[in-house]
Amino acid sequence: MPVTIFVNDGKHLTKVENVTGLDKSNGWWNCIKQGDLDGDGDMDFVLGNFGLNSKFKASAASPISLYVYDFDQNGSVEPLFVYKKGDKEYTMALRQEMVKQMSSLKKKFLFYKDYATKSLVDIFDPKLLQKATKLNYYEPNTSVLINNGKSGFELKHLPLQAQFSPVYGIELLDIDGDKVDDILMGGNLFAVKPEVGRYDAMNGLVLKNDGKGNFTALSALQSGVKVEGETRLVTTLTTKGKRLIAFVRNNNSIVFYQTIK
Repeated sequence: MPVTIFVNDGKHLTKVENVTGLDKSNGWWNCIKQGDLDGDGDMDFVLGNFGLNSKFKASAASPISLYVYDFDQNGSVEPLFVYKKGDKEYTMALRQEMVKQMSSLKKKFLFYKDYATKSLVDIFDPKLLQKATKLNYYEPNTSVLINNGKSGFELKHLPLQAQFSPVYGIELLDIDGDKVDDILMGGNLFAVKPEVGRYDAMNGLVLKNDGKGNFTALSALQSGVKVEGETRLVTTLTTKGKRLIAFVRNNNSIVFYQTIK
């Protein structure tokens, strides 16, 4: 779904339509954190997304789409990822995956070469595709959403280092004493198919804020942060007058850091 805003009137949540800056912001968003990132006094947001380091190469001009329907009419619903090349859509699933899920396609495509060049409409009846639920994925980048007040929002992509893996944990914290909130984040995803390969390229990340909503990635040597595994939460704790940063990991121990400044 796109980044979506609801207004709370005290009784109901009402969706705000046609917000400037949020068109085609449909992503695989995982987490959100609020804070004043550009020093103008209003609330901005950091949005954790899937990142760029995958075979799902989505963009506004060439989205990844998900069709959901009972394509083989056997009473079971199938989800089908497709990508766009030129003006045609092609399935992302390999032949063996498709045949395993929909055995009726085995006779239609006896050989891999027969399946390899076929577009989506060559495999499935266009009438079935029209009946399917279709969702589009345009925006893969982990980003900041800058609040411009009455002018709407601006979605700004964070540096490349923030796109190495899916992001699941975000914390805002002044790490160097300049009274400006910086970004700490973590992520990774291991529960994927072998042919895809697990997403494990983010070992914790610190992004330095210049005070105007622009960010620079610090290396592990500069920041001191190196957290392996699947981070699912980054949060701040205070104990005995000390401020600790906790990286909470899936099926693993919690990693703690203490800021020096």
